[in-house]
Amino acid sequence: MKSKPKNQKGKKKREVRLARRKTNREKIQPFDTAINKLNLEIQSLDQTLPLIETVLTSIITKDSTEINSFATKFQKGPVKIDDATFDILHELIRETAIHLMSKATVREMYLVALITKFDIFLADLLRDIYEIHPEVLVGSEKKISYPDVLKYSSLTDVKENIISQEVDEFLRGSITDRFKFLEKISNVKIIEKIDMWPQLIEISERRNVIIHNNGIASKQYLEVCKANDVDISSIDLGRSLTIRPEYFAKACETFYEAGIITEQLIRRKILPKDKDKADISLRQLSYESLKGEKYNITIQILNLGKKLNDYSSEETKCMILINGAAAYKFHGDKAQCTQLIDDEDWSAKDDMYKLAICVLKDEFDKALKLMESIPSEKISEEEYKTWPLFNELRKHPHFQDTYKKKFGIDFEEKETIPKKLEALRTQIQSLQ
Repeated sequence: MKSKPKNQKGKKKREVRLARRKTNREKIQPFDTAINKLNLEIQSLDQTLPLIETVLTSIITKDSTEINSFATKFQKGPVKIDDATFDILHELIRETAIHLMSKATVREMYLVALITKFDIFLADLLRDIYEIHPEVLVGSEKKISYPDVLKYSSLTDVKENIISQEVDEFLRGSITDRFKFLEKISNVKIIEKIDMWPQLIEISERRNVIIHNNGIASKQYLEVCKANDVDISSIDLGRSLTIRPEYFAKACETFYEAGIITEQLIRRKILPKDKDKADISLRQLSYESLKGEKYNITIQILNLGKKLNDYSSEETKCMILINGAAAYKFHGDKAQCTQLIDDEDWSAKDDMYKLAICVLKDEFDKALKLMESIPSEKISEEEYKTWPLFNELRKHPHFQDTYKKKFGIDFEEKETIPKKLEALRTQIQSLQ
């Protein structure tokens, strides 16, 4: 048997590599990586700060207890203590001061980290734009000398170098500068679509004050906030700007909402033919925020959808509306939930949407009848288990019987657990 020439073998290997790269690109859509990474990073900050706060509070409480035990001895006046006891008390006071300061420092560090992650997210979006439309680099003023060109093995490497320079310069400006540049390069209005823009500016300026002015409100902080319609009526020049846990939680929510809006506006403009993929991403973000009880984010996604009015399918519009209505309901605003679903005509829509409306209106008997007739291809057994929309329906006394009649298995079927464990194992491996 004759062996293939080496050049043919090399050509075949290159074709395999190119095919593999193409497949990988198709699996991960442009912009998806950026928003998914931002989601995970913000969640990691939002969830770990309370844990650190709990540990520090426990230590400070222990410190206070020990100090109070000493204090009771001095209530009746000066008391003689030996040198060893004095040293212990002195060290205890010093450590308590450190622990109290640590609380404020950790909060500040987390706020700085949050905005850093968001800046990187914006830079990732910019890189995606350059990768999809490299022709926009034609207007770049970045120069590269002939000797430097010779150092690169391909024009692709030269392009990467120019993109890196562009991104570095992009990150040097203010957050407003970055958004305006993204608006210019993608030819889409972003700032006017971000309802939480004043909050975004205030948080960013507070971060600058923490880094450059020891957390003290500066003239620049006040001027920038005022220019962006931030309510600073309670903040005077020279005031210490502290970071409380509820402030940080709201900051996480604000930056994530702004991230979703920015990513969706840009990707729909840059990739108009991939509107369906943008819809899939938005639906997933809507579902995840509802499941994570981040109801304000689910509602913001609903509001964004109304502004866009640009869905590729009726399914996406309905699913995001239903999740938004559920978010209002779970957040305690049943009136707004009812208003949302009553404003839409559901009469000609699929039964799976009518089932959702019955659940939102607490018409559970009707919902169970519809559940029997809806094909499992439209609402799967897993969705009945995990979709937050069905939280109350699952508590109905006849739900489990209806579920078993429909799917032929008990609702708490344990064979699904290994599948979930396998999915978790895969996720853990991807993180490693």
